[in-house]
Order: sequence, then structure tokens, then C-alpha cells
Amino acid sequence: MKLLFLHGTGVRKESFDETFDIVKAMAGKALPELSVHPCYWGGEYGSRLGCDGASIPNYDQTRAVAQVPDGEDSLIALWAMLYQDPLFECRLLLLEGGKSSPFGRESPEKKAILVKFDNPLSNSEAGGLGGLLRSDTEKAAFTAAAKWVAEQTEFRAFLKRANDLMQIGATIGRAVVGRMVADAANKDESSRFGMDAAARDELVTAIDVFLFGKARGLLGSVLTKVLKPLEGIASNIGARRRGGLMDGASPAVGDVLHYQADGLKLRDFIRDQVRQLNDSVILMAHSLGGIACVEMLIEQELPEVKLFVTAGSQSPYFYEIGALRTLPFKANVTCKLPAHFPKWVNFYDRRDFLSFVGRGVFGAKVTDKEVNNGQPFPQSHSAYWSNDAVWKTIKECL
Repeated sequence: MKLLFLHGTGVRKESFDETFDIVKAMAGKALPELSVHPCYWGGEYGSRLGCDGASIPNYDQTRAVAQVPDGEDSLIALWAMLYQDPLFECRLLLLEGGKSSPFGRESPEKKAILVKFDNPLSNSEAGGLGGLLRSDTEKAAFTAAAKWVAEQTEFRAFLKRANDLMQIGATIGRAVVGRMVADAANKDESSRFGMDAAARDELVTAIDVFLFGKARGLLGSVLTKVLKPLEGIASNIGARRRGGLMDGASPAVGDVLHYQADGLKLRDFIRDQVRQLNDSVILMAHSLGGIACVEMLIEQELPEVKLFVTAGSQSPYFYEIGALRTLPFKANVTCKLPAHFPKWVNFYDRRDFLSFVGRGVFGAKVTDKEVNNGQPFPQSHSAYWSNDAVWKTIKECL
């Protein structure tokens, strides 16, 4: 018996070779009697930019994804984090280290910040803030957010450690506005501060002025300490790096679209690879490779395939949305795979958001097996082959 391994979307030769080495090593431990064979299809049957990126605006000028992100990109990335965790920036700066404040404890200046935030809109210095908060709802939201920030243990620790109070006004302002947006989202309410970047930044500046009498600007020197952890996020939203982003995204997204447009060639290639082994075969496929194999096995019987294994497969989802061309969707009917379809084991991980279960749509022909790859998404999507539980299950099935 032989094992034939197919990769998923977006994989090219170097990456495939690394994965195949893992498959060979793990199969060698769990199933030493098997010979393991590659089925690399990404080079000939994967997608490519046939016109060298001519469809992408400014492609040649925007391919340098490794550039250090500029202030605009980094700030957008920072706000994405603050909307989820308002103290994200404070927490990063606190963890960044450094000696404690020369004050050694809460100084009068630091206590004054907390006092101002206790009831900010009643303070005589809050005129600018009051002018920006035009409704009672916005004023209540700001007051609640400012009070929440001031009460947090991590914020107080950040404030105590701060060496230069005049540089942290924008950081504090972003924490308060981030909390306002997070509160609005939790209450399923619209917030102009979550939708209007100009109003949001204007409020941050007003908070800086309210606390220290003068704004240092949104990109104060303190923010430079936050940029490094955000480089990956910022580079993914940089409009000036679109060419590089498309280079990265095209294989993954393009392979799916290319397969949907002309998947027969890939299925024929896989079928030929199975037959050339001239033996009983375990057909093992990941992600899009699994979709191609499902459709191939629906189209025609392959008696050589004694066990079909998928991991991180979207085949059930494709069927449910009517995108599985070889098996049209039928409403209110549990799909029946052809009688010739081989025994199928489908691995999924709840943390892999590109994995799906098959029994509910394909019936008893498929056995779903949940595994824990111990990785967050998207790493969880590619971690099946190093998971001992996967190979233990395959061995039991044989």
C-alpha cells in the first residue's frame, strides 16, 4: 500500500517540500510499512499572474512589503487593536520596561490626571471636550470611558511608570476613545468615533490638551515604541503596498478561483498520479487539494483508493453553498455520495476556521474526526500533519 499526499491552496514548491518532509517523517513512525509519495500540483495547475500584474494598480511600485510601515499605516493598525483592547498601547509600553518614574509613587501631577478623569466634563478645563461631544449620549459615553480607564490597575501602573508625562497624552486619549468605541460595539450601537477617523483623532487631541494644556500630536515619540509589534498588521493594510500584498495573496485566493474556473485539468492530473502508483493507495489531501479529490472521486470510480483522508477541508461547505460542481446541491436532502466513493476520514480543528465537517451533508460515507492542533488560526490550518492524533487515527482506520 502507498500513500499519496496532496497540498492545499497557495502552496508552492519550497513550502510543499517542507510539508512533505513532515508527512514522510510522521508516516514513517506511525505506518512504516507504507511508501509515501508526493503529488505537487501548485506549479503547473496553480494560479499565476499571467500578465505580470498588469491588472493591479501601480503593481511594480508597490511590491516592497518589507518596508517599515509609515505613521499612517501604523496608527490604523494600532486603532484596530485599541477597538478590541483599549489598554493595548498602555500595556505594550508598560511591558516595554524601563525604570520606574522618578517620582517613585503617584505624584501630584499624576493624581491630577486621575482627578480630571473622575468627572471630566464638570472640570473647567474641559471646554474643548464638551464642544466635541455634541449629544448627551456621547457625553455619557465619554465620561464612562474616562472613568473606566482611570480605574484600571494596568493604566495606573502605566501612569506610575511613565517618565515623561508630557509624552503620554495621546496614548491616554487613544485608550479613552478606544473604550468608547468598544462600549458602543458591545451595546450594538453606532458611534461616530468608530466610523469617523477625523472626529476620533480630534477627540484624542482634545484629551491631550485637557490633560496637559498642549497637544504633542497623534504620533508622539512614545508611539515609536509601539510600532514594532504592529509592523505585520500595518503592512497588511498599507495601500501603498498593494502589489506586495497581491503577490502574497494571489497563490492562495487565486488557486481557489482558478480551480473553480478550470478544475478538470487538476483532477485528471491527480487521477493519473494515483494510477501510476500501481498499488492500493491512501489518498491524503489538504484544503483545496481535498476539494479536487472529492470531485475526482465523485466523477469516476478509482478502485486503487482504499482510504481517502482530508484535513482542513472545505468540501462540505462548498457543497452546502452550491459550489461543488460535480455534486449539485439539493435542498432539504442529505447528500448521498456515489456508491463507489471510498472510505473517507475528515480531520477538523475547531480553531481552524477553514475546516468543516462532512457527515451532516454527505452522510455516513464520511467520518469526521476532531483534533486539537494546539495552534491559533491560521497556523492551525497547516498543523495537521505534525499531530500524532491524525496519524493514530489513520493507523486505526487501516
